[in-house]
Amino acid sequence: MRALVNELLGISESYEMPVRLMEILQNKIHREELFEKFLEIKQDLSYDWFTDYYQQEQGDRETLKQDFTPDCIGEIIGRINGSASSIADICAGTGGLTIKLWQSNRNSFFHCEELSSRAIPVLLFNLAIRGINAEVVHGDVLTREIKAIYRLEPFGRFSDIRKVENVETVEYDAVVMNPPYSLKWSGEMDERFAEFGSPPKSKADFAFVMHGMSLMHEKGKLIAILPHGVLFRGAGEGKIRQKLVEADYIRSVIGFPNNLFLNTSIPTLLLEIQKGSEDVLIIDASEEYEKGKPTNIMTSENIDQVVTAYKMHRNIDGLAAVVSKQEILENEYNLNIPRYVSRYTPEEIPDIATILQELIKTENDITAAEKNLFGQLKQLIGGAEQEKITALFGEYVGTASRKEKYEQLQIRLFE
Repeated sequence: MRALVNELLGISESYEMPVRLMEILQNKIHREELFEKFLEIKQDLSYDWFTDYYQQEQGDRETLKQDFTPDCIGEIIGRINGSASSIADICAGTGGLTIKLWQSNRNSFFHCEELSSRAIPVLLFNLAIRGINAEVVHGDVLTREIKAIYRLEPFGRFSDIRKVENVETVEYDAVVMNPPYSLKWSGEMDERFAEFGSPPKSKADFAFVMHGMSLMHEKGKLIAILPHGVLFRGAGEGKIRQKLVEADYIRSVIGFPNNLFLNTSIPTLLLEIQKGSEDVLIIDASEEYEKGKPTNIMTSENIDQVVTAYKMHRNIDGLAAVVSKQEILENEYNLNIPRYVSRYTPEEIPDIATILQELIKTENDITAAEKNLFGQLKQLIGGAEQEKITALFGEYVGTASRKEKYEQLQIRLFE
């Protein structure tokens, strides 16, 4: 992929990609020429071709904690989210989640927010080549500092791109996000945090969630990819979690296998927020995967299993539990998945006949081993002592306790 991208852009080193791509995108003729060349090679636009290239060549795991959404998680989010006329993708990266939701929402309006200057050109490319109706806000989600706003409008096969001064004032039917996990932030309060409180400065996970909620339509839903700590950490996060449960906002929690992401092996989860959720569906999908290199893989069967459990919304042994607010209260608002979904499988107890057969077999095996031991002793000890060994063996077999047999044997042999 690296060689293909560099050749299409006419660059020799991958670090040149963001600047060169942005130059091309700003010129309509050059932009559409690039799109045509790309489509001659890659016709399938159902996913983000740039994910691995960007993570390996451009990603900033150290500073921005960039972990791009695996295709399998994007597939699950797309199927769970369903149809929506307006969709916001927070911390959009290069647009992987937007592309997944676009598959079933071709005529929807998309709002994308992204901080990385290196990701913005790829995000614009991915939206424009698909003819998506969208806006891209280049800026900081948490501080609301905006560097640039781009408006993309379908025109023919592709989207035109132009800079604008203001964002669309829209409340979104769906908000999705894969924010940087447990990022430190300023902790500055504003109206977004008024209802549920400010998350701790050391971990911005709920700050991203509440930013997304501020963009969500009253009847809309939010789906966030987050670390498991948001389910059980205390202090400020515990209070936020309690308020979200009490206000009927948490609809579902889906725990994923570990090692699905390219640059981190930690397991993640989906937190679904939707007003009016009377109970919480908790799904443990941690075992729904196949081993792979360099990452594990959720197959189509694994994905179907998760989506089916979500749509059924009922208790499924070892996979899913529908949990009441009262039960969550009794657990002090701790939503840690193993508290509610047990993967323990009790060992099957054999019947009495089987147990007796195994005991008889064990006794016979031990007796055979004892005969073998005495046979070896007779070979090592010659003459009259062989008769002594034979007599001792007869007495040994007749003793009640096996431990006593060995103790008596040891005493008699070395008298």
